[in-house]
Amino acid sequence: HDGLASAYVPDAYESDDDFKSAKTLPSDGSWQSHSIHLTPVGANNLDFLSFDADSGRTYTLKVVSWTSLNVFVLRADSSLPLLEGTIGDTLETLTLPVTHTGKYFVSVNSRNSSTRATYRISLQSEAGLPSYAIPEPGETDTGWGNAIVLAAGAPTLGRFLAGDDTDWVRVPRKAGYSYTISVFDSASYSTGSDLKVVVRQANDWLLSSDVISARNEWHGTYAATKDDTLLVRISLYLSGRSKRLPYSIRVEETPGTGAAARVALSVQEAKLEELP
Repeated sequence: HDGLASAYVPDAYESDDDFKSAKTLPSDGSWQSHSIHLTPVGANNLDFLSFDADSGRTYTLKVVSWTSLNVFVLRADSSLPLLEGTIGDTLETLTLPVTHTGKYFVSVNSRNSSTRATYRISLQSEAGLPSYAIPEPGETDTGWGNAIVLAAGAPTLGRFLAGDDTDWVRVPRKAGYSYTISVFDSASYSTGSDLKVVVRQANDWLLSSDVISARNEWHGTYAATKDDTLLVRISLYLSGRSKRLPYSIRVEETPGTGAAARVALSVQEAKLEELP
């Protein structure tokens, strides 16, 4: 690194700028020292770390830095962040109860693109889950392949989300009909958090991605031009991962397809956003 200013010198863990090159973060509580260096184009790089997690265990991530950082925790099978933290001259602790065995990632980036950032990070694992993270009895719908079928006109389905849980619902459709999906975030204002609802066609075309706040109901209408299936993914949004959140979902069918393939009937305090 002769001739490079110190702010541009990579740390010993480089290259770790993407998921494929993520470096292993052990879950034994030991500390690693990292830095986020500047690049010649005037920005700083990203750091990615990975760890294997077992269902039924709780993982505590600690990050300390004297510069301002963003920290995200993601599961390998989804680009939706499970946890997010902002660090600035302090110690940040993120708790992740795990109900799905698999690989997880930690992404760290600097909030100041003109300064080299240094930080220390550790991960500790312990057996057991906090009460808010214990899944529903008989929980099986952890992926699109085992989604629960909810036909139009069926009774409203009451569920709850816990920990890093994600629920999937499959909605069969007939050509020439429109299908209205309604999701109600039934958590109280004081303990509630946001739900994220993503609707896809079975061939994986994204139709909508919305966030619903506590005590609000979201409706989306989707017209069918052929017999097919909709997939609905419901998850806790970011900070809600530390809460147990009840919700309900129902589907209604009406003849005709209307003027558009997807019409939002009413989105109360919900915002449309792109899928990450």
